[in-house]
Amino acid sequence: MISKFEEFSQKINPFDMNRIYDHVEFKHPLYSILSKNRSAILKYMNPKEYIKYVGENLGLTYQETIDSNAVSIEKARKYAQDMLSGDKFPIPYIVRDSSSQEGRHRAIAAIEIGIDKIPVIEFFNLSYDEVKNIAYSLKDKQDSVVKDFLIKRGFNNFTDLDKRELKNIFNWKF
Repeated sequence: MISKFEEFSQKINPFDMNRIYDHVEFKHPLYSILSKNRSAILKYMNPKEYIKYVGENLGLTYQETIDSNAVSIEKARKYAQDMLSGDKFPIPYIVRDSSSQEGRHRAIAAIEIGIDKIPVIEFFNLSYDEVKNIAYSLKDKQDSVVKDFLIKRGFNNFTDLDKRELKNIFNWKF
C-alpha cells in the first residue's frame, strides 16, 4: 500500500518533503511533545483551503487575503514558474489557533499550476494535562509500543533523545 506521502512525491511535487525533519516536532516528536508542549501533523490541503484558513485566522475573506498587501501575485507567478522548472520549496505551515503561517505565495503558485493538494504542516500547542496524559500512558512501555504510538500519529522517528526525555520527564515535570 502506498502512503499519501509517497503518492504525493510521485506527482508534481514542488515541496522539499525531506525538510520536514528540520522541525523538532518531526525530528524528535516525543521530545517536542514532552518538553515543548508542542506537536505537529502533516496534512494535505487544497491550496484554496489553505488560503481560506489563513485568511480566517487573520479576520479576512479568501479574496481579501489574495488582495492584501502581504500577497504579491507577481511573486506567486514567479514561484509557479520555478515550481514547473523543478525547484523545491519549503512545506507551507500554519499554527493552530494563531495567525502565524508561512506559505501563501506557494499556495497561490500551486493553484496557478493546477496542483489540487499541497502538504501543510499544522503546528499546535498541548496543554499540561495533555502532555501529562501522554507521558503516563507511555511510562515504562517497551520501545516498540512507544514507536507504534508515534507512528499512529504520523511520525517516523523515535530517537535516543525521545527515549531519554520519556525516561527523565518524571524527574522534573510531573
